[in-house]
Amino acid sequence: MDEAPKALEDFLAPFMERLTEKTLGNAVELMNEDERTEFDRLLGLASEPVRSFTPTPSNRGRMTSVAVPHSQDGVGL
Repeated sequence: MDEAPKALEDFLAPFMERLTEKTLGNAVELMNEDERTEFDRLLGLASEPVRSFTPTPSNRGRMTSVAVPHSQDGVGL
């Protein structure tokens, strides 16, 4: 998502305006539970790596493995 860093910056702006020491930790301390949930969501979007789904000569027709989380008893989640 190309807009995620901008959305995160816009979301944080009102919190940063209220701070004399402008740190992310201080901004988070000002947030209520709903604001923190939104912050976590935007941070996750901004930090997700961009993945291309366009086939390239090196991966065309090739199966790739995917890590699947398992519980402690070995059963897939």
